[in-house]
Amino acid sequence: MKMFLNKSAYADNNLSVKNENINGAIVKVNDKYIYHDEINEIFLQQFGKVGVSYSDIVENSIDEIVATSYAEKLGVFVSESEIDNAICEYEAINKEAYDKALKIYGETTLKQKLKDRLLFVSTKNKVLEQEVKIDANLIESFKSQKELHGELDKYSDSELMKRMNKEIKDYAFGLWVKEKRKESKIEYLKLYDKYKKDCLVFNDNQMSMPKIDAKEVALDGDEGKEILASLSIFEKYNPVSVYEILVKPNNKDDYTERAYIKVHLVNEDNNDKILDVIIADKNETGIDYGLKDSKMSTLCGVNVKLSKSENLNVDDKIITRAVFKLNKHTYVMDGINIEPFEFTEMVSELLSKLTNK
Repeated sequence: MKMFLNKSAYADNNLSVKNENINGAIVKVNDKYIYHDEINEIFLQQFGKVGVSYSDIVENSIDEIVATSYAEKLGVFVSESEIDNAICEYEAINKEAYDKALKIYGETTLKQKLKDRLLFVSTKNKVLEQEVKIDANLIESFKSQKELHGELDKYSDSELMKRMNKEIKDYAFGLWVKEKRKESKIEYLKLYDKYKKDCLVFNDNQMSMPKIDAKEVALDGDEGKEILASLSIFEKYNPVSVYEILVKPNNKDDYTERAYIKVHLVNEDNNDKILDVIIADKNETGIDYGLKDSKMSTLCGVNVKLSKSENLNVDDKIITRAVFKLNKHTYVMDGINIEPFEFTEMVSELLSKLTNK
């Protein structure tokens, strides 16, 4: 069977990387690594109780690395005196936090972290000055994305820029980073502690979308209820429909043979985030999602084919897919506008339930 299952406001937080080795690395961005231990020790302590998830922090970390990779091209540099001043200021403002960071990272790494932070801030400022245009179209997009129409329509664009200057600039910068992510090589290596043995490899832009002659029929009764119950782990996703997809048997004219069951779910907090789950039994008619030269991932001990693509038949959409076979069934999960790391956690949650791990 096949199933379908905003960025955090903390995009400015200092999210560090190392280059020495890849032990404990969870994501590789171009030639830099993001490490679980640093995120877990520092950032979960700060933000775990204010609605910022682990995946929020990881994705924001990726954004910072992507942004600073353009620093030199934009003519942005950080001097030694700026770094020294930042260290002195950090120690003076919050001695306890400074001492803790110094103990965890050591003087050399802490200095590099502060340099990276200064470089990111300067790069962001340069982008806002030279690379993005904040105009009526962008402000309109901002209001739509933040669902602020009506509430803010009484203000002119200039008044909004005064009242929500930082929010609008953050939004504009976020759009720029999103485009630059497409030009970067982002490789998710593994999830965090719970799944240390996992191996994550995304097959970029290789998705196939099969078309079949089929008929959708609402799936009622105990079978439908059982399927919905199995998906209750996706707490923020409400099932909109549960269908069985029927096809024609050989040499028949009627749609009587089940190809698969499809469940459509929508995020209750953000209707742009959509999950489709397909479950197929041994008859995999219409479930041909074969990829050329595809690589396999491992999640919870199960081989999973992960794929990621942008703008695939749908404008401005991120589509992520997971395909795996378990208990004589084929599962396909399609996430729309769900960040790859978050989506992979969702796949792992389902696998954990199905395998009782």
